[in-house]
Amino acid sequence: MTNINELKENRAKLMARAKEAHEADNAETFANIEKEIADLNGKIERSAKIDAFDRAATGEPVTGTGDNRFDEQVAKFSLRKAMADQLPDMDVDAGLEREVSAELRRRDGVDGKGIRVPLSVFEQRVTVKGGVKTGHRAA
Repeated sequence: MTNINELKENRAKLMARAKEAHEADNAETFANIEKEIADLNGKIERSAKIDAFDRAATGEPVTGTGDNRFDEQVAKFSLRKAMADQLPDMDVDAGLEREVSAELRRRDGVDGKGIRVPLSVFEQRVTVKGGVKTGHRAA
């Protein structure tokens, strides 16, 4: 489908042609162009409404999988436990990490060795609190 800007450009070209037809006193050509402009105006109006619907639509989450239960488990994933579980002679409770890894492998459809780690593990989580640090004054 043609985007709204292309439709407006086409309408501007038709308006220039309509002006020429008017100046040449060509009523038939002017009437045909007038119909085309009316059609384009309808398309532009519908396209503008669709753009407005898109802007008003509920956004999709940028993070997470959309599966809240799985996302909760991913949030508990410990990279330290996952790595320690891969080492021989390490007695680590990494059941959650093995389950999350298996689920990631299943969802991705990729088979492989080792453990799959969710990318969210590498995100930095920072809590910022307002106020002034002790010993410092606001200027």
